[in-house]
Amino acid sequence: YNQMLILYKRIDKRKIADVLLLMEKENVKPSPFTYKILIDAKGLSNDISGMEQVVDSMKADGIEVDVGTLSLLAKHYVSGGLKDKAKAILKDMEEINSKGSRWPCRILLPLYGELQMEDDVRRVWKICEENPRIEECMAAITAWGKLRNVQEAEKVFDRVVKTWKKLS
Repeated sequence: YNQMLILYKRIDKRKIADVLLLMEKENVKPSPFTYKILIDAKGLSNDISGMEQVVDSMKADGIEVDVGTLSLLAKHYVSGGLKDKAKAILKDMEEINSKGSRWPCRILLPLYGELQMEDDVRRVWKICEENPRIEECMAAITAWGKLRNVQEAEKVFDRVVKTWKKLS
């Protein structure tokens, strides 16, 4: 079912409803991944209220909204021009991040860049800067680029070149 949802999300969003009806008929419950596909489909169509309804259904089914889902919501809020909603989601992600997980940094950096929040890009990059992973470096370069801060992007790039010599 999820594979068909992914296909229809890309090719023909109108057919998503058919898959959902079939799932209901076959008594197949949506998984967390199913909900992410649906959230993304709604967000790509700029159907923000529909996206939020999917989140409400997800919560009603007892499925926790994880960092991956939050990042998807934030991305669509940013692209939809809903900066305040995006900022609230990013704050939630940072609270999760404060519990020791670093992987949200690679998501937070470009979103803060997109929102033109340079102080937040700098603050999040400081968390990773001492011992960065390649994904975090790529996210930082993207963020600095969105802020048109070429000098900072070049600093991160120089570090990447020195640390990972065989990248192309």
